[in-house]
Amino acid sequence: MKILKKQFLNTTNSLILLSFVLIVFSACASGPEYFGEQDYNGKGTWTFPDGTKYVGQWKAGNMVGKGTLTFPDGTKYVGRFFGSGLGINPKKNYSMYLYSYYMDEDQGTLIDSDGKNFNGQKTFTWPDGRKYVCQFENGNMQRQRTLTWPDGTKYVGQFSRCIIYGQGTMTWSNGAKYVGQFQDGKAYGQGTYTWPNGTKYVGQFKDDKMHGQGTLYDSKGKISQNGDFYYGRFVSAEDLAKIEAAERETNKAIGEMKRKERMHNDSIRREQNRQDEQRRQAEQRRQQYAPYK
Repeated sequence: MKILKKQFLNTTNSLILLSFVLIVFSACASGPEYFGEQDYNGKGTWTFPDGTKYVGQWKAGNMVGKGTLTFPDGTKYVGRFFGSGLGINPKKNYSMYLYSYYMDEDQGTLIDSDGKNFNGQKTFTWPDGRKYVCQFENGNMQRQRTLTWPDGTKYVGQFSRCIIYGQGTMTWSNGAKYVGQFQDGKAYGQGTYTWPNGTKYVGQFKDDKMHGQGTLYDSKGKISQNGDFYYGRFVSAEDLAKIEAAERETNKAIGEMKRKERMHNDSIRREQNRQDEQRRQAEQRRQQYAPYK
């Protein structure tokens, strides 16, 4: 079980920044350049050291809104961005920046250097050797893509907003393999995980862990465990009932705490509104009698 957890944590959680990434080691004259509204809010232009240029809307130091991203080969993405890994703080100087930009495939178009909507396959390469292969049809990025790591680990499957999401296959360099559903870069839903020694789990997953109904097979194909799994470990029906009862009580307590917090906040707002109204009425009376002074 620990192997499964380690595999996912070392790939889908910590490695997958499903965006186009550039790592820059200084902010000197040859580094990035920004021209635009103050504090990176509004409209602005950012030029990466490799010549890639973004022109568009910014929010709190991130590419958010409509914009155009032009690559050194002349192709450009025109559409909407829903964030980036820039997180720029103009009051600080960083010795290393991690740049990533997240393109909304549902509201954008890739245009080739001739000004036509791009058709075909395009590969984007990270500085660390990872490759992101995307298929475009009439300028639109398709959901089926491939992400490959330098050590041979590979994901082939569906993405949503540059995040692993949907049906796919993750294969590790040691021979381990997961085939199934993903959500936000994690195994989530129905799937099959096979260890390098042939041991296999078929069933439900949640947050990269065996969770729900499932069956564990040994390397010879015989069933070793069948039933309920809870966040990576096999549990009896009795234990599962106790766990679920405890979860219900916890959720009930959390709900009650949130209800009291809302009531408290509502009380504060009502009092604030009452005081504002008193000040408003007092100002009206002051203005009403001012001419007679």
